[in-house]
Amino acid sequence: MSSGMNLEEFLIEELNENQRIAVTSASEMSLRIVAGPGTGKTKTLVARFLALTLGNSLPAERVLALTFTEKATGEMVERASQLYQQNKLTLSQHWISTFHGFCLRILGGQAETEITRPHIMTELERLKLRQELSREILLLPDLSESYPHLDFADHPALFDAAFLAIERLRDSYCTPEEILAKLHPVGSSGEEGYRRDIMGFTAELYRYYREKLAEMARLDFPEMVYQAYYHLKDNPDLCQTYRERFHHILVDEFQDTSRGQLQLLKLLSPDLSRVTVVGDRKQSIYGWRNARPENFDDPQLAGAIQVPLTLNYRSYQEILDIAARVILPLADSQLFLPEELTITANNKSGPQGCVTLACPEDSVSKEEGLKAEARFIASEIKKLKETQPDKTIALLLRSVRIQSRPYEEIFRAEGIEYVTWGAGGFYDRQEVRDLIAILRLVEDPSDGQAFYRLAHSPLFKLEQALLYELALKARAVTKERNWSFEAGIEELAEVPQELRELQTFIAECRKEAAQLTPALLVEWILSGERYSQYFESRRAGERERVEANLSKLMRLANEFEKAQTEAATLKDMVEYFNLWIEFDLPEQEELLVPEDPKPGVVQVMTVHLSKGLEFDSVFVAGIKPSQYRVENRLFSYEPDLEYEFEGGFAILKYQGEDGRIEGSNLARYKEIQKKRWLAEERFVYYVAMTRAKSKLCLTTPYSEQVIKEMKGRAENFLFRELTSWVEEKENLNFSAITYLHF
Repeated sequence: MSSGMNLEEFLIEELNENQRIAVTSASEMSLRIVAGPGTGKTKTLVARFLALTLGNSLPAERVLALTFTEKATGEMVERASQLYQQNKLTLSQHWISTFHGFCLRILGGQAETEITRPHIMTELERLKLRQELSREILLLPDLSESYPHLDFADHPALFDAAFLAIERLRDSYCTPEEILAKLHPVGSSGEEGYRRDIMGFTAELYRYYREKLAEMARLDFPEMVYQAYYHLKDNPDLCQTYRERFHHILVDEFQDTSRGQLQLLKLLSPDLSRVTVVGDRKQSIYGWRNARPENFDDPQLAGAIQVPLTLNYRSYQEILDIAARVILPLADSQLFLPEELTITANNKSGPQGCVTLACPEDSVSKEEGLKAEARFIASEIKKLKETQPDKTIALLLRSVRIQSRPYEEIFRAEGIEYVTWGAGGFYDRQEVRDLIAILRLVEDPSDGQAFYRLAHSPLFKLEQALLYELALKARAVTKERNWSFEAGIEELAEVPQELRELQTFIAECRKEAAQLTPALLVEWILSGERYSQYFESRRAGERERVEANLSKLMRLANEFEKAQTEAATLKDMVEYFNLWIEFDLPEQEELLVPEDPKPGVVQVMTVHLSKGLEFDSVFVAGIKPSQYRVENRLFSYEPDLEYEFEGGFAILKYQGEDGRIEGSNLARYKEIQKKRWLAEERFVYYVAMTRAKSKLCLTTPYSEQVIKEMKGRAENFLFRELTSWVEEKENLNFSAITYLHF
């Protein structure tokens, strides 16, 4: 947005024809904006907000704009504020918010932008509460008598399925009482008895879980939406107040909305009039979060004006063409409209090799394929860094935890700078464990394990023999299993300089801990001389990753402090991090990805984390045959399939007299889930490929010979589909797409 540009100039100069149609449509109209990747979705949404407010003189607080992440909210507020300022106005009171932030404002009864947040449970706190509830319920004396068909010997599987069902029940606003009302009469046996017990047990656990949340004065994310919905539904006057307040509603990433979020939207706008929904069904990759792209087809949106955004400002045409080929088999499946598939590149055609497909030679074994793939990618990245050092690069994987190691190893060996984002072993990183060890030792001087780790770390590098001698002397003095390393130091005949430095460092940290909050202590430690020297000592390809991981830990510490209802202590935060390690949970994804990736530093991340980002060069690696496996679950609640499964509960397995028996719903459930899973798998790769601006490289560790040997398991192999398509297109002008072997 150019400096000094007013709204009219912005609409004329910054938007294309379809964007202007969407933006300038009357505020009384409903719109479905189908925004393909790179087509200016955010710009169009912000411009729509500005046209409704600045253009129609509508107060900003009369337009509700709902997003899915804090980052998207911040970006929208920032862009809108810029144009307000250029018109000598201030965007102060507004309702630009995430869905969950909006629910909190409803529950708080406040209209201010800044509100006092209730305690929102982290994933860790939710897990702990579930474990506590499970233990309490298993101790109930009449449990087996109340639910005779359930196998409580396998209680982890039972509770896992029940808690997942509870999340979906809340998203459907189905109460425990409504579940119980669907039960068959008493006296049924076999699978019918199992179904009755499953539904009754789930309803009881559901009720108990919500009671516990209320008792603890806590909210988890599903509970926020659930309570906000009933708060409006049960208070008609309040609901009417909100309906009158919002003249128009904007919803970003509409394909990611759930059933519950759509119903909340309908409370605010019963006929979905004066609503603008923006999104792309082809980028629906959050089915596991209850995202429901079918919301685009809600009957109450049938009369909405549909505006497609099909001019892509990000990628070359060949990148868009090969991405479209990924989802072409779904064009007749009613998951999206055929016309949504055609996207035109503003950049037109790309140069030779802007798209590369690469796989091993047939002589390369399955075991060697992964190493060969990693070496090829490293080689290509080194060429890019030599010729285009100022360009951004991403390596996108389906799973960082499972797939990243071979690529990281070759990057380190070749001196390629990289940083890994995503849910892959963050708390296993050496630098993360070392910093947590500092915090543990500051909080508890007798934590010998933390001392040993820190003394042995790259920060201090003390010799093993010295540490052994120190431990012996400390234990002899204290005569306790938990010993203080300071006690051992005093008994040494000669104290090495490195050990004195460690002692001084911890003493300084303790002094600062007495006057700083835990998060500020982390910041103080990382900004000190010790860590400056440590960062400087890291070799090429490692420093960026180490700094990024430690910055991430600092952000997590800040988020921990914000979530506390009372002042957090260092002990609280140490216990918090220790529990994340113990439960092996991923860190919060919203805190992970940098806003401005450093040019030349390879960003290794999951495809899901890359959504909403763009990079000059993208490597989509580790492409494997799709193999659907039904979840090892006893039952599943499927709110959209009550016509298929009684009460919406699909019985997959149950305990019979002769052991575990397949449920009568299993075959149909597998059929439905496989179709969903295979569709979403294609959407995932579509999202990955459309992150690329000027270069896209698709690789697999499997040679064609290896794939042939896999036989039936390779029936859904996306890479082979694409290479076949390229070969078929040889008679066309496809010189920008290269297929090669490494």
